[in-house]
Amino acid sequence: MDEVKARPIEILDSNTVPRVENQINTIYLIADGGIQMDVFLEYIEKAINSTVTFIESSSLNEELLETKDALFIIDYSSKRKMTDIANTLSVGSEDSITVLINVDSVEIEDLICWKNLYGCFGVQDSLDQVSRGLMKVLQRINWLPRYVMMELIEYFQNNGTDVKLQKVAATSLTRREMEILEQLKSGEPNFVLAQRLNVSENTIKVHLYNIYKKIEVKNRRQAIDWTTCYIP
Repeated sequence: MDEVKARPIEILDSNTVPRVENQINTIYLIADGGIQMDVFLEYIEKAINSTVTFIESSSLNEELLETKDALFIIDYSSKRKMTDIANTLSVGSEDSITVLINVDSVEIEDLICWKNLYGCFGVQDSLDQVSRGLMKVLQRINWLPRYVMMELIEYFQNNGTDVKLQKVAATSLTRREMEILEQLKSGEPNFVLAQRLNVSENTIKVHLYNIYKKIEVKNRRQAIDWTTCYIP
């Protein structure tokens, strides 16, 4: 695989990103199999230091879908099966998330059908790029190329989706970041928010740093104003 062309969303270095409380530990690779997938599976397991369970595309079942806090990595090269797989995953756990790999070309209408899509990797992405992206996704940090984000925004705008969803899609806020934004409305200092959310004050600061960059504000006051406008 060659170097990725699409630049992912800017995020903090992995050494400064705190371990989140609901970090994902159960990982499934949904594909048709083959030598290429065997190589990919072995490389990814070593790179992210986690076990990845291989599942044939035709072997998805209800018991598997009930797994909470699971990551489903979908090999997008078998496009003829994608609709069926997306529909099957749509009835699974609300806490599970999805990542697409080996994406050559895809219409935006095809992307929005995936439940909790957190990552999208092209056929030209290197194994190292995919590995680094998956490390972020396991912390529930979105890893979507900028062109995908722009297409999502345009889709929402053209289809009358409300402003809140447009803005959240544009900034790719995580569930924890949304929660912290809600708490900002109280006007309490960081150490109070940390106690309320049962995390360290440094974790709050790191989350706020990410939030400010994503919603394009410079300080706490502007973040509160943004929250009041878009998250009533």
